[in-house]
Amino acid sequence: MGVELRPSGTGVIIIQARQDGDYNHDPALAVERMIEVTTSADAWQTEYFLPAELADPAISGPAADPDGDGLVNLVEYALGLQPRVGTTLGVPEVSADATDWIYTYTKPVDRSDLTYAVEVTTDLITWGIPAVTPELVATVDGIETWRVKQPLSSTNVFFRLKVTQE
Repeated sequence: MGVELRPSGTGVIIIQARQDGDYNHDPALAVERMIEVTTSADAWQTEYFLPAELADPAISGPAADPDGDGLVNLVEYALGLQPRVGTTLGVPEVSADATDWIYTYTKPVDRSDLTYAVEVTTDLITWGIPAVTPELVATVDGIETWRVKQPLSSTNVFFRLKVTQE
């Protein structure tokens, strides 16, 4: 007889199995197993889309934008947003201090199936890596905040966040 476990979130789960024993059977030593539950784009899609919508990539596919907010599903997943709620909260931001442009973005800690890369350009043609490596600024409630700085040497600096599935 098997039991199916359906985790409702991410994190570490410890499962323990034991047999107390009875008149016919000796007790067995307890066995523990640790399982790390992570998320995936497929699990995220299943959470937010109905079965009929999952069969239609124009609604649930990585390049679809069902809420019309300009962020495709892959980006919504990468940033920890909801695909049916048009929002500008949680999208990357650009600011500046006395010496640098500052590009800030957030991502859920459980997106191990994605690769994030910040790219920068001054002409929108040639993209490259920023002068400074991204740095983790904070982690709060499972959301990491990352920052990249680029010197203020040019007034026209553009950033983009490149997200790829592994």
